[in-house]
Amino acid sequence: MDSDFVKQTTMQLGADICNIAPVNRFKDAPEGFHPNDIFPDCKSVVVFLSHFPLSFLGCKSLVPYPFIQNKDRDFFFSSKV
Repeated sequence: MDSDFVKQTTMQLGADICNIAPVNRFKDAPEGFHPNDIFPDCKSVVVFLSHFPLSFLGCKSLVPYPFIQNKDRDFFFSSKV
């Protein structure tokens, strides 16, 4: 598995942007937030963004929240990977 495969797969699963950062980019992260605090052998971090309508942020109802939450969960646990 290489970085191109990770980026292509992430985009195919619905991400709008995907990139990979070396773990040393997080050298100034506060304790508990550094990738190595969670995964000690981590060497790279996959960063991706998925756009959702800004109107969701202004909703008085909580109905859109589960939609975003479920969409993200489907993205992470997709069987396409």
